[in-house]
Amino acid sequence: MLHKFPTLETNRLILSPIDSSVAFDLFDMWSTDGYAEISGINKPENISAVLAAVEGFRELNQSGCYFKWAIRNKMSGSFLGECELYAIRPQIRPCLEWAIGFSLKKDVWGNGFMTETLERILKFAFQEFIVNRIKADVLPENINSRKILEKLGFEYEGLQKSKDFIDGTFKSMVLMAHTRQRYHENL
Repeated sequence: MLHKFPTLETNRLILSPIDSSVAFDLFDMWSTDGYAEISGINKPENISAVLAAVEGFRELNQSGCYFKWAIRNKMSGSFLGECELYAIRPQIRPCLEWAIGFSLKKDVWGNGFMTETLERILKFAFQEFIVNRIKADVLPENINSRKILEKLGFEYEGLQKSKDFIDGTFKSMVLMAHTRQRYHENL
């Protein structure tokens, strides 16, 4: 079953489908010195590359098995970051295993915005449609992201050696995961 792309809300945030209006915000965030390295992504070459990526995200968002949200402050409308939830094997239906990825502007770290965002996405995934498992790949040195995921019930499952190719180097990633059963047990 394909899922309609939802706009999600929390007390302080609106998570809406990503579009070109946030391309410059994404470029600024991902281009900040050291940001791409800790996030496990390649630093964007230029704004054109980000605009092309956003168009790709928009097309994927229509698939029903990929969701990429822009995270905005509900009061001011300001861009805070992005988060994605996507099916691991979209060719197999129903899609039971999904992955999550996220990034937040450095100047708003430590305010609980990402925890609030991920809590809402977990509720969406585990209560509003059938997702059995959500995984996250995190660089071993990205302690802040690992702590957020642990706080939300994700558990360490192992180190994936040479998992991603980032800036010309193979990087190992920590695999963390959460399950529907554990989520409902902890409500």
